[in-house]
Amino acid sequence: MNGDKYSVVVKGTCGDQTSTEATLNVNAKPSISINPVGATKCVGETYTFSVTASNVGGYQWILNNEDIVGANSATYNIASICDVCDEGSYKVEVSGTGACASQSVTSNAADLVVKIPVDITDDPETQTVCEGTAVTFSVTATGDITGYQWYKNGQILTGATASTYGITAQTSMNGDKYSVVVKGTCGDQTSTEATLNVNAKPSISVNPVGATKCVGETYTFSVTASNVGGYQWILNNEDIVGANSATYNIASICDVCDEGSYKVEVSGTGACASQSVTSNAADLVVKIPVDITDDPETQTVCEGTAVTFSVTATGDITG
Repeated sequence: MNGDKYSVVVKGTCGDQTSTEATLNVNAKPSISINPVGATKCVGETYTFSVTASNVGGYQWILNNEDIVGANSATYNIASICDVCDEGSYKVEVSGTGACASQSVTSNAADLVVKIPVDITDDPETQTVCEGTAVTFSVTATGDITGYQWYKNGQILTGATASTYGITAQTSMNGDKYSVVVKGTCGDQTSTEATLNVNAKPSISVNPVGATKCVGETYTFSVTASNVGGYQWILNNEDIVGANSATYNIASICDVCDEGSYKVEVSGTGACASQSVTSNAADLVVKIPVDITDDPETQTVCEGTAVTFSVTATGDITG
């Protein structure tokens, strides 16, 4: 009916009169043809909501049922998205114009889902351990995390897809470097590398050798070992005070104090300082020199008399 013209003829006894024409101007209510579209975005990104409408007198964008101050156009742009302030349900109220200024229509809701980029707060740490030790590398990260992938020396570790990675340390792993990629909706982050330092346990390659010696002689026990932090020589299961090197020398052997079973405990170094290995036992047998305590005595007898000479001696006598 917009633009239609209306007039009236007023009839009377003395003749008719025709009015001037009156025009009917009909304003259309506001209407929306394209609603805003939601999205999933990352913190720091930009996004623009838009609406297509007709018969518009004004716009008011709304977030979580609260008017957004100053958001009064057909588009609403977020230049740098934040997770707390921008996530939620958006819609726009479109008001009419002219005679329809009091009329309004509201768009469908459009959700903005905000994802948080990965942030590694604690990288894997370098560790120095003794061989055979259980080792766990770990990473702590925040954000919208979708997964993990561990690497050793830059090569992918198949199946290592958790926030921790555990192994049993071997000397062959000494110096290996471990890192992890933390995967996220907004992109991946790679940790710093952590080095695994593996100390070897002490080991003995040549054990002490026993001997048979005489009182007053000298003898040296020795051991050949690797990865050594210290030595402790042991006689008959008792520590020998001050005997703390790779060799143990007896300058003058005595039968009571030096005879017995010798061994050495070799302790480790570094992360293996609490580890030790004990050598095979080596016996020192001490022989006592012969000591004649009674010599044969001179005798004067008559011919035909049976005579016996004798000797008394101590020590390890062989004949």
